[in-house]
Amino acid sequence: MSSGRAIRRSSMMCSQLLSSGLTQKMATDRYSKPAECFEFTWRRREKGPGFRWEQDQGSRWLLVGPPNESLPPYEPLVQETGLFLTFAQLDGSQGAFLRFANTYGRLGTYHTFGPEHGEPLDEWQTHHRWMRFLAGMRSACVKEDRSRLGKVVSWQEDKVIYRFPKIGTGATEMWRHRGVLRQRPQSKTGLPLFRQGELAGPARWFLGYAIDDWLQMLQGQRKSIAPRMVWSETHSRPQFVFGPSSLVGAMVCQFAVALHGAWPFKECACCHKFFRLAPGVNRANRVTCSHTCKQYLHNRRVERARQLRAAGRTVRQIVKELQVKPQRKRTSVDVVKNWIDRA
Repeated sequence: MSSGRAIRRSSMMCSQLLSSGLTQKMATDRYSKPAECFEFTWRRREKGPGFRWEQDQGSRWLLVGPPNESLPPYEPLVQETGLFLTFAQLDGSQGAFLRFANTYGRLGTYHTFGPEHGEPLDEWQTHHRWMRFLAGMRSACVKEDRSRLGKVVSWQEDKVIYRFPKIGTGATEMWRHRGVLRQRPQSKTGLPLFRQGELAGPARWFLGYAIDDWLQMLQGQRKSIAPRMVWSETHSRPQFVFGPSSLVGAMVCQFAVALHGAWPFKECACCHKFFRLAPGVNRANRVTCSHTCKQYLHNRRVERARQLRAAGRTVRQIVKELQVKPQRKRTSVDVVKNWIDRA
């Protein structure tokens, strides 16, 4: 069974488990978490020497750094609920990849070279280009942006034509290397899934097709998403999970379940990484990813209010410019006055 089909079956099993009478109490005792049905631990740097780019004898750029066993563990799918989008928004430079590695760890790519198990830059670039493109396509689907979707999806009689950036070198001539894909999406009974000229439906179908292909590619590279039964210390019961074996695999899984659940995400107004919005995870009106970022953002607004006051702005003008809202029993004017008076 391919890893894509296995994950879909896992999702159905998890849904059936939560809806069964036996587990009804467990389902009501807790909210579903972003990492539902996944168990994944990775390692990242917290202090000490970080990663760096070095060239090998063949002039290939490799990401090298501290050995994994010297790095502390963490759970990316629990602690970083929008990591696949944070990765997608990188600008694709070596510096951006280095900052990502120093924050979240190695990708765990297929090839490693040299005594330090360096990860090739071209594999980072390949995974990033594809993630960036698919994340942008997902955004266009969510916003129902026909202009952006029309650049990817078109029709030729009964065929849907998908156009996208060429990913990789094309040495093995996979469909992603050609930059174009022609398909006739059909139902299980062989009927067309979409009306000719439709864009959003074929685009969402392509996202599922591309993610499933990506999962199968990881399976072929021995970076599989393995099914496991583990003991949940949090809930004191056995739990059926899938375990990614690399950070890139974990991000693809996160993307897959985000599509399955139609999850909304938001970019942190302070650090600009993405986080998931969901009951029991984050409020819909939350603008920062953590309490630390929330405090940093607050401090910046207070400092900005004081700068505006020193420049001669009135309190009401500051309230309007900074869009300050009432807090508890205090008006917006009182809030700004308190910021300024504490200077």
